[in-house]
Amino acid sequence: MQVIPFYGCHLLLVTSSGGIDPHTHLAMEFMGTETIDDFFSGQAAALAGGTTMHIDFVIPVNGSLIAGLESYEEKAKKSCMDYGFHMAITKFDDSVSRDMEIMVKEKGWYFCSRSSMDSFKYFFFNLYRRTEK
Repeated sequence: MQVIPFYGCHLLLVTSSGGIDPHTHLAMEFMGTETIDDFFSGQAAALAGGTTMHIDFVIPVNGSLIAGLESYEEKAKKSCMDYGFHMAITKFDDSVSRDMEIMVKEKGWYFCSRSSMDSFKYFFFNLYRRTEK
């Protein structure tokens, strides 16, 4: 800890030497399986190695971003460290556009929060998928 004088005030600066893992897949369901580490076991292992925060990929549920986020918020109830979410956009249509707007307005970038919807990732290979003739 360090006390810093600032315009007649004293600020207490507390820093952490922990790392941030910006790309995790905890309790992620894929092709009928689920990753072995959930939000507790994966985070406990990360904490043991000095990581103090991670950003996990959220996968939409039946094409719904909102349902996907709700699913991951439920999974994250086991958390033992700070985390954020990175939403995977696996398709794009009007419903996804509406969900993105809702998520940015209602779920995004909470200062000093344990979790938030911090970013979106669109998989561009969907744009170039070949059609069979």
